[in-house]
Amino acid sequence: MTKYVNNTYRDMMEHPDNYSDEQIEAMMNDIDRDVDVDAKWKEFEAKHRKVTRKSVKHVRLWRNVAAVVVGAMLFGAGMFANSNQVKSVFVSRNVPEIAPYAIEVFPDISFQEYVNAVEYENSAVDYVKKYPMFADVYKMGCSWYCGGVITGVTASSHLPSNKSFDYVAGKVDDFDVSTAWVEGVDGNGEGETIEFTFDSESLGFNEIHIINGYAKTQKAWEENSRVKKLKVYCNNTPIAILNLEDSRTEQLFKVGMVEPKKRIKGKNWFVKFEILEVYPGTKYEDTAITEIIFDGPSH
Repeated sequence: MTKYVNNTYRDMMEHPDNYSDEQIEAMMNDIDRDVDVDAKWKEFEAKHRKVTRKSVKHVRLWRNVAAVVVGAMLFGAGMFANSNQVKSVFVSRNVPEIAPYAIEVFPDISFQEYVNAVEYENSAVDYVKKYPMFADVYKMGCSWYCGGVITGVTASSHLPSNKSFDYVAGKVDDFDVSTAWVEGVDGNGEGETIEFTFDSESLGFNEIHIINGYAKTQKAWEENSRVKKLKVYCNNTPIAILNLEDSRTEQLFKVGMVEPKKRIKGKNWFVKFEILEVYPGTKYEDTAITEIIFDGPSH
């Protein structure tokens, strides 16, 4: 077992891209187990008499990590003495940071008003040109939402609702620019998440469109915090960090094709967004997102 762990750890150090985040996390959990550092050091020192006691201080600094390297894996003093090598195991693989490739005019009508206008008014073409966000969803033929099936939206927290307003997670997926998801923890909401559940047979997507902040009015948008950096995960694997502009607009991001590596019939898949940084509001710390919309191949 020790030989297996040794080889796996060494290969993970040299070729991290060959391992999933789940495999790296499992190895780290193994490293985090309780280890008697002094006992492991004595075992190691008995076999390697030339190692100086100065190395003991380094072992103590790295605590459980060094204990596993020294005791269970017996890599030798050179392995744990190079902090960059040890640290490389813990650093997540590079996640691309993406800026919006386009910024569109903010819709000043609700999605239902748009639908009514397109269906019943002669000015349908003008509405389609003016509100490209809605046109992506409601257009002649089939949009991504014909085959993209979202079965639920949940969040780590939300601002308590009152008689007039509701701030739950589903408000970010209702195509209504007068509503928003607003996180509900103390502070600006860094670390809070919102997660979309996709049906097992749902289409994947390659674009994300976001209306940042509480965009129903310019006043509400300014007073509440907005997202500056948003980390995106697919089934808990980081895939991108979105760098949002501090503007009351629709921001479009190209993220490459997002879908599960292996589909299992009847097993849902998930896309999660984590708030990393915010633009502070002038009055409230609450951070809001008005809409998150997906786009991609429609068949």
